[in-house]
Amino acid sequence: MDTAALARDKTRCIWLIFFLFLVQLIRLHIHGREMHRLFCCTVACCSLLLLVCWAATMYRYCNL
Repeated sequence: MDTAALARDKTRCIWLIFFLFLVQLIRLHIHGREMHRLFCCTVACCSLLLLVCWAATMYRYCNL
């Protein structure tokens, strides 16, 4: 398997995990309004982590 395909598969996997986690957080948020601050912080942290992972993958891919 070439590196580009591996990077695409890894990115797809990260997006899928992020999406499923986000769906669970939204369900939790709907059931408990007091979770709003935790929900916002978690979404912000996950988005930042995802951005860092994507940037690292692109950096490695471009420098091969």
